[in-house]
Amino acid sequence: MKDPRPQEADYFRLRAEWLRFKNHVFDANTELPTLAAVMDDVRRLMEERGSLGIVYLDLAAETGAEAARGWQAYDELLRAFARALLSLKGEGGPLSPTDIVAVASVRSDKFLVFMRAGEPGGVDSASMDARARRLSERLNEALPRFLPSARHAPVPFHEGHAVMFRDPMLRAERSMHRALDEAMFMSLTQRTREDDRRLQGLDEIIGEEDVVTLYQPIVDLQTLDVLGHEVFTRGPAGGPFEDAERLFALAERTGRLLDLERLCRNRSTPRLPPSPTRRCRARPSCASSSSRASTMRTSSSRSRSAWRSRSARPSGTRCAG
Repeated sequence: MKDPRPQEADYFRLRAEWLRFKNHVFDANTELPTLAAVMDDVRRLMEERGSLGIVYLDLAAETGAEAARGWQAYDELLRAFARALLSLKGEGGPLSPTDIVAVASVRSDKFLVFMRAGEPGGVDSASMDARARRLSERLNEALPRFLPSARHAPVPFHEGHAVMFRDPMLRAERSMHRALDEAMFMSLTQRTREDDRRLQGLDEIIGEEDVVTLYQPIVDLQTLDVLGHEVFTRGPAGGPFEDAERLFALAERTGRLLDLERLCRNRSTPRLPPSPTRRCRARPSCASSSSRASTMRTSSSRSRSAWRSRSARPSGTRCAG
């Protein structure tokens, strides 16, 4: 049977194709275009100015960050990061209204900023260093407005930058990708240096046995008897490893997890607080407590929400507080 309204059928077919195409060039989470979508705009901007700066921002600064937070919370972080970046395009900000902000691909946590020169002379490496540093500083200042948790715990990210020059002997798209590779390599180098510093700090913590051990009673709500104690271990207060998730994640990634857990157990067992009742024995407990104690456990909402993911893993004193 012939379609009585072929124009309407063509409209819906074209719309479906357009939506399918849009999903490949536009990230719905951050509401930013992808690199493929802005390639022509970047090429025109580079031909107009002769050179162009590119800043590469990688939020995957810590391995396992998304797994620890959950993908929904990580998506929220990416949205806040994108909004903070766009807010810097205002009056007096490090970005001009014609600068281009994009993501590397759909659902990516890598952001790209293409910065044009303020004068016809273009961008050079020396000025690009200062501009990229200023962008990172202003971005850290702007993030708490869009992500309240960033007021207490700054969002870690790595930055790399490079300069693209117009060369009539090179195709513009390949010139962009070469500059992007250079910026990514700079970001990776920064990440490697930070990992080396963290690893040195972890070795000092293990060698000097510098961990903080906290105890939380497991209480029977019917009799108020203390059935045992839950042990929480973290790094020194005020240091980068006060966040126990970061401490144990680095130890696991670098093969020092066994040494760290042995230290935590040795430090926690002799220091267990005395039991206030005679009917129970105080014992170190993490996730491997009895089923009765697990169901009767009480803890503050702050500790429970902060360390639920670690407490759910049966690994000795591999809990955080």
